Amino acid sequence: MVLKSIFQLKALTEIWTANDDLRKGNILRETGLTGSLRWWYEALVRGLGGFACGAVDGGCGYEPGKKDESGREIPREKQICPVCELFGCTGWSRKFRLRILNSDGKPASVECRAGREFYLEFLWLKKPGAEESWLLDRSLRIAAEYGSIGGKTTLKPQAKVSAVKDYGLFKVLSEPDVSSSLEEAKKFLGTYKASTTNDPEYPDLRNFFFLKGSFLDKDQMNSFFEALPGTPLENKQDLTIKAFMKGKVGDSKKIFSFRSGGGRVWGYTRNDAELLIAMGALKAELGINDIIIGERVMTGEL
Repeated sequence: MVLKSIFQLKALTEIWTANDDLRKGNILRETGLTGSLRWWYEALVRGLGGFACGAVDGGCGYEPGKKDESGREIPREKQICPVCELFGCTGWSRKFRLRILNSDGKPASVECRAGREFYLEFLWLKKPGAEESWLLDRSLRIAAEYGSIGGKTTLKPQAKVSAVKDYGLFKVLSEPDVSSSLEEAKKFLGTYKASTTNDPEYPDLRNFFFLKGSFLDKDQMNSFFEALPGTPLENKQDLTIKAFMKGKVGDSKKIFSFRSGGGRVWGYTRNDAELLIAMGALKAELGINDIIIGERVMTGEL
């Protein structure tokens, strides 16, 4: 019997997952969704104190039978991070195969428009640990409730409602039961490359901020960026918080805004000092006070 986990989702906007042929419409792609899920899973793992490699920069690698200097075999969890344990890396295949099912629960090409219901089916090729199921579930729910998935999410709302449409918002309608907990997940993460330090440039949910019921249009977004310091913080990264959050060609900006569903904003910085600066800029320049920090979202307080 094939072990599987199924999530029922509803698209609140179109979801863009890099369809190669625009003439065929916006068809959901498993590879695009898997990449988005891995991104949120990585951010959650780092936020909970675990190590997550940067897969785009080469990532982890597993060598069965590899030995340390004393001749002892190095176990897999000491060679790869917990994200690669689930999503795979060189020498270790992904634990699941993702299938997209239509609203009838059958495999099909799903054109993802607003209001469309569909299922994500995880067919487990290797049995996941209870903690991994918990982390996957929490990652998907955070993305649904506070974030977004897929591409084209960097587009900024305009003053006119019809000028630019939103992408990437969805809702979880049903999910499988999970038997683990936050504390068990933290303990599990501590067994993988525990002494390895995360790159501060990579997303860490402790440095995230979220807004619900508000959005930033293009002018407000520019005002936010102008309110950020243009010089590096003492003893911090050489790249200024302004340059980091604005991004550049080939490197996305770090704040995202959506008009749909009453409004939503989310973004992230590199450390707690920058998080306070970004939140202060939103409050002072735009009069926004109801800011939710990633720590509360991550631990399930909201």
